Formats: sequence, structure tokens, C-alpha cells
Amino acid sequence: MREIRIKNGKKTMLKVFLIALLSRLVLFLLAFLTLRISGNNRSLFAMFSESGDVPHYLYLAENWYQATGDKANLIVFYPLYPMLIALFRVIFRSYLLSGIIVSYISFSVAACYFYKLLKRDYDDYKTADGMLSFFMASFGIFFISAHTESLFVMLIAMGLYYIREKKWLVAGIVGFFASLTRTQGVLLFLPLIYEALVEFSNTKKFNKSILFSLFIPMGYLCYLLLNKAVTGDFFKFLEYQAAAPWYNTSKWVSDSLLTSYDVGQQYFSLAL
Repeated sequence: MREIRIKNGKKTMLKVFLIALLSRLVLFLLAFLTLRISGNNRSLFAMFSESGDVPHYLYLAENWYQATGDKANLIVFYPLYPMLIALFRVIFRSYLLSGIIVSYISFSVAACYFYKLLKRDYDDYKTADGMLSFFMASFGIFFISAHTESLFVMLIAMGLYYIREKKWLVAGIVGFFASLTRTQGVLLFLPLIYEALVEFSNTKKFNKSILFSLFIPMGYLCYLLLNKAVTGDFFKFLEYQAAAPWYNTSKWVSDSLLTSYDVGQQYFSLAL
């Protein structure tokens, strides 16, 4: 088998970044061609602006959270991604375009950190195989639109990398932003504590890693404070999550699949 040689360094990171960015642009073009072949003459940007949760993120970026009315249930969405869209919109003048740019940049940065993580533990061949799987993941359809997945994957990859590098402060800050993006971001607390305990068992010296690990749940705490400030209830988002159109509650897998099917039939835009 022919040996694959992968080098490290700034040039390599730039190549990974550009390849990741190109992969998203190619998927974007394929989506556009699919529309045209199917006879749909609508703008791809128009389709994206109405698909899935994109309209919700764009609304929050433009109007922020509402205490009452039809949009009050948007409190279920975490604030970091809409805030970044609003920030980029100052430059690009379009909320949708800004969301897509945030997602594409985030995915490309995520690819760089994922590459670094692979290179720590695997040879060149397995690293190349892992990167190919990352670029071709079927879930990656969310990485070409204005969804929060790209940002979240970037923060998780960064957090895990800095934890492995024992850069506790940076890992804690990244974890803070991850838990301000999605609930699952709080889980970065576990590998940080684990690595910190391993470090302590080897050196028998206390370091600030445990203190910095507390930054991670503080992101979730900020989200709860946002709920309190907007709705008057720290856990108001749980009520909205369980209701239409999300129906996000704990249930058996079979029930969850049936609910997802019903939601797909009832809310066609979620399937776009």
C-alpha cells in the first residue's frame, strides 16, 4: 500500500482550511444544480432562508428574543450563533449570507482542529481517512447552511484539542462558548476534569485546571440567566421544547421516530 505523508505546520493548516471551505462550496453548488435539474427555479438562498431552523436563527439575529407572542418560543435556541450572525451582518449586510459565512468559516476551522487531534494519536494514513470521513459525513448537510452545527463542531474540536494540550484556560474559555451554543457543550467539562485528574496523579501538584473547568458550565448558566431576563423563568425553554413544533422530550426510540415522521409531514420546510 502506498504510504501517505502528511506534514504539520501553518501551510498544512491553510491547506486543510481551504479544502474544507472548498468542500462546502462544492456541496452548495451541487444543491443548486439539484434544484435546477428538478425544475425548481427558486433561488437557493431563498430555499435556505426557509429551511429547518434557519428562519429562527435569522430572526434572533435581527430582533433578539421576545417575551410574548408567536416568537417567544425561540428562547429554545442558544444565543451565540445569532449573535455572530448579527456581528457579521455589519460587514456583509445580509443576515442569511452572514449566517452561511459564519458556518463555512467555523467548519473550516473545525477541520483544522480535527486534523490536529487525529495527528496526535494516529499515523498519516488514518489521519487522511479520518479527514475524508469528516468531509463526507452525511450529517454535513447542516454544514452548508445557516445552522449552528458548524459553530458547535468547531468549538468542540477546539476544546478537545486544548484539553489534550493541557492549555486549561483556553479550553475553559472555548467550553464556555460551546455551552452557550448548545446544551451538549457542557459535556466538555468531563474530558477537561479527566485530563486534569490524570495530570494531578502524575505530578501530585495542584494546578488551575479545575478552576478553569468551571468556565464551561458558566456558559449554560448564562443561557439560564437569559431565560430569566426574557421570560421571568430560568427554565422556560424546557416548556417550549416539549411543545409544537419541536416536541423535544425524552421518549422511546420508536415514539421519537413516529414523532419525527409526523413533524416532517406537518412542517414541510424542515425537510428542505
